Order: sequence, then C-alpha cells, then structure tokens
Amino acid sequence: MKQSKICQLRKIYLAVSEFENSVIAHFGLNYNELTLLAILDDAKQCMSASDIAEQLGLKPSCTSKVIGSVEKKGYISRGFCKNDKRVIHFCLTDEGQKKIDSIDCSQVEIPEELQRLMDSIDN
Repeated sequence: MKQSKICQLRKIYLAVSEFENSVIAHFGLNYNELTLLAILDDAKQCMSASDIAEQLGLKPSCTSKVIGSVEKKGYISRGFCKNDKRVIHFCLTDEGQKKIDSIDCSQVEIPEELQRLMDSIDN
C-alpha cells in the first residue's frame, strides 16, 4: 500500500511539473514568480517580504530568490516603508501590471491528473 501512495504522489508531482513548464513556456515566469505578481495585483498595495513569504507559503530565503528574479525582470520595485525605514516594501511596476494584465490562464492546460486532484478538493 505504501508503494501505491508513493506512485500516486509521483504522478501528482509530474503533473505539477508539467503544469509549471507550461506556465513558463506561455508566460516566461515560473509558478512562484507568476503567483507573486498575482498577490501584489490582488493586494493593490505594496507588501513587505515577510507578507509576500506568508502569501506564497515559502521560507524567507526562497521568497528572496523569487523577489530578486521578478525584480530583475523589471516587474516589481522596492522602496522603504514611510513609517519604518527598516522595512522594505515591494510593488508592481507599470511593466509588472502590464504583464499580469496580459496573462490569460486559459492558455495553460492543467494536466488531467492535476485537474482530478483539484476537482476532488473542491468537492
């Protein structure tokens, strides 16, 4: 039975990997980068790195890499908090807003294995 579970998890992992490869091919961003832009767009305000990490569900070190990558692409910018100069906030740039506005999720097909899992969670 344990082997069956491992095989099921492997199928899910492969489906998620296939989905991320499709996201990269269509949008030029990996899943975490795309999610970061969506989080900032939904927030409609600047966010601190710790708030972003919490929303992404990543450790601070991983979040730093995602932030750095998206910032390097020119989609977000950093600035100091007005109330506390020790805190850095991140905001969408105009290019970042254009990028997130141009995203059409219907362009990316969700692998069947992953869709079944998502459907089972919804029910």
